Amino acid sequence: MKKIILLLIVLVVVAVFTCPSKEMHNTAIMEETDEMLSKELADGSDSPFEKGLAKIGSAIGSSIMGVMLNSMLTVDNYVICSVGKITLEDETQVVSFGMFNYVYTNVPEQLKKELKGK
Repeated sequence: MKKIILLLIVLVVVAVFTCPSKEMHNTAIMEETDEMLSKELADGSDSPFEKGLAKIGSAIGSSIMGVMLNSMLTVDNYVICSVGKITLEDETQVVSFGMFNYVYTNVPEQLKKELKGK
């Protein structure tokens, strides 16, 4: 029984010291939206010129999305885990969950459309 209690204490201590920050949530969400934006811009690009323009557009879009996301994202830190939330049209949605230095994302389609500007 003592080993189980000791193991639980160690897990809680590790979780406390590896709780992801807002920056980690922001980075994880940006990676997911960047991938989505890159795929969307690259669709239908056949020539090298079009592919180059798609990459430039993706870079510009990523920087704009980063600024928007940073102002929209709030992260609640619960000591052993953290939860990222975004409020769109008076509705708060959970978009990320972080624990043990890793952030799991679930970016809803509504947010992807908002970040793309549609």
